[in-house]
Amino acid sequence: MTTDNLAERRRYNLLKALQETDPQCQILKDEIVPIEESHNWDWRDPLLPGFIVGELKVVSEDSFATSTLRNTTAEDFVTLLIQSQRQNQIANLIPPLPSVQEVTRQYFEWGTEVAQELERRQHWSNPVWKDIISGWSNADLQPEQHRQILTWFSKSGVYSHHAGAVAESLHAMVRNGGKAYAPDLIDEAEQVALPLWDNLHCDDRMPVQGWHEAAFSYYQIGHLTRFWLDATAIRARTSAVTAFSPTCIRGLGQIVGDDSLKGDIGTAVLAGQTDFLLQIQQPWTEANIQPMFTCGGNRERAAWGGLVEAKNISRQVAQSIGPTFQEKFGDLTEQPGNEPFTQKLFADAYTKLLCHYAPDPEKWLKETIKKCTSDTAALVAQAMQNRLREADPEQQKDWWDRWIFQYWRDRNMGAPLSISPAEGSRMIGWTPHLTESFPEAVELAKETPWEGPSTQLFIELSRSSAVSKFPDTAAELLINWGEKSTVSTDWGDGLEILDKIEQAHLSEQTIENIADLKAQIRDIVSSSR
Repeated sequence: MTTDNLAERRRYNLLKALQETDPQCQILKDEIVPIEESHNWDWRDPLLPGFIVGELKVVSEDSFATSTLRNTTAEDFVTLLIQSQRQNQIANLIPPLPSVQEVTRQYFEWGTEVAQELERRQHWSNPVWKDIISGWSNADLQPEQHRQILTWFSKSGVYSHHAGAVAESLHAMVRNGGKAYAPDLIDEAEQVALPLWDNLHCDDRMPVQGWHEAAFSYYQIGHLTRFWLDATAIRARTSAVTAFSPTCIRGLGQIVGDDSLKGDIGTAVLAGQTDFLLQIQQPWTEANIQPMFTCGGNRERAAWGGLVEAKNISRQVAQSIGPTFQEKFGDLTEQPGNEPFTQKLFADAYTKLLCHYAPDPEKWLKETIKKCTSDTAALVAQAMQNRLREADPEQQKDWWDRWIFQYWRDRNMGAPLSISPAEGSRMIGWTPHLTESFPEAVELAKETPWEGPSTQLFIELSRSSAVSKFPDTAAELLINWGEKSTVSTDWGDGLEILDKIEQAHLSEQTIENIADLKAQIRDIVSSSR
């Protein structure tokens, strides 16, 4: 493009940009039309992506297209960045530039040249650093290239403004087994990670429901915390050093020693990895993590929340804090402000501990039931249904013979407390999953109070092999259920099961009772239409 055409093109771009602010301006139209008649130009073409006229700053969005950036020098790109409207926006509200991430990922040198240009201009706070760091993190780099990245991360201008992005990048190097070159860079990476904690920010006014969501989604605390653990795991795997490095001890000490919400969130992530911590360095874990589960306040809440959210209850964890969990379960689950999902997580963790690791499950559960509300007892019964669903028949039979039968029978007799109808409905839901003990379970279910819709029971029965294995017993359960309740429209879901039962060899009395129940259900369903 000649100099004259270049000048006219810049003038045309300016006129078109001004016209967007006032499309009806006749003066602008009169100036633009002759140019468009002489040239077939698209004013948004990235060939001339930006310009400045006085205080007016106009940069086309196409300036940041991937195809454009590949052919844009670092100096020109940073100039465009400064001239763009992004410059005048609130930093934490500026959206990322995927194109910068992609070009940086593909062309390592381009990203480093942009970083050098930003450093030359002392533009450390520019949000585009996060895009460059993200591009580096996702690139297929050579060890020496990653070492260069660590050098950038160690610059105070980078980590003081972009600690979260640096933490996420360090974690990416070691997570899921780590990059191939990670073992050679762990020592350097740990040194880079040390200053990050003090530069991560956390709004203490923001309530936290999901500790892990907070740690990894809207704060980067989780990435830094997991970096220390995943780096240690790689070191243990590749060099047989099954202990924290001195640098890691300092890094973890920053987390557990921070009594702010930031420290609580980091503690929650550590608590979720209690099993790993005990394996790597049991004395340190017993001195620093185990006390968090009994220290009271928000730190204790964070520790338990992190543990149940991670769903990482193991035998070692059970031996370490199992009795404490059993003792505190009711209070933890019933804390004011707990969301239903959080309560469910506590119940799920408790039943895993109960079924797989408790030395005396029947005794444990009876002690728990005495101390918790009926709503929490119902949650536990629902979680037990999930445990039975996941177990194989052999395991189900073992639990039934060892403690479930005795526990259920005693609860029917009011020991230690009578079963509430809400809890009873969920306990009756155990029966379809007790495929080897179905007849005995039905006998207990017939004596158990219940309330609520029957839909879920019908769904579970339709999936259970117990119906075809024990058709008389299944019929007995449904007939008893119908006798003790008012048959409603949700019983329509039970017709298919009753049809299936009818196909088996049944006594005449059972066939007659099923026919009566089906007729009753059809009448109810028909009248509701």
